[in-house]
Amino acid sequence: MKLHEKPLIRYATSKTPVDKEGHLYKKGERNTSYQKRWFILKGNLLFYYDKRSDREPLGVIVLEGCSVQLCESNENYAFDIRYEGPGIRTYKLAAEDQRTQEAWVKALLWANFSRLRMLVQDLERTYEQVRVDSGPRHRLTVLGIESEQVTTHLGRPVHGRAATHRPAPSTFTSEPLENFVELHERYRKEVDAVRQEWLSKRNQQHGDPPVADLVDLN
Repeated sequence: MKLHEKPLIRYATSKTPVDKEGHLYKKGERNTSYQKRWFILKGNLLFYYDKRSDREPLGVIVLEGCSVQLCESNENYAFDIRYEGPGIRTYKLAAEDQRTQEAWVKALLWANFSRLRMLVQDLERTYEQVRVDSGPRHRLTVLGIESEQVTTHLGRPVHGRAATHRPAPSTFTSEPLENFVELHERYRKEVDAVRQEWLSKRNQQHGDPPVADLVDLN
């Protein structure tokens, strides 16, 4: 997408650490030929520039919720960034060689995966804050993984299948990415159950009227 938001431009031009940078070929939305662009990856934002020396980017690709897929193309070492849902643009890119292609695919997958891991850690902290007030009785398990193992489980690197020269399409995914929605829902239900039990006990002890929910976990 094109950049019009000042905060994004400030972030792109800031001294925030760069996760990866280099030249890739990007297929235009109107001009269907591949154009050489300079790409900079910061977190889960992939900025692209007309030239390496340019200060401000031409646009940005938000990697949250995407999948990275090798694709058939007239350009060698091609891959695309795609999202689920109708009418959402697919970004087609190509590298100069197989090694560069593999490095970028892994970097883009990891950027998206790290964002999901951060969300899981936020959910863990919310759960722990409620659990402390309700006592040690509850022990959270999500998808068969105990709470203290969740971060370790999600912290493993994502290993996609090695890219090959003009391969058949193959989507790079991982179990944690596929299960994140279910994991989020399980966390939400357990946090809500623990909180309701704590409120019920407190009301019984102090004779307080029911307390309305202060946080919407949906």
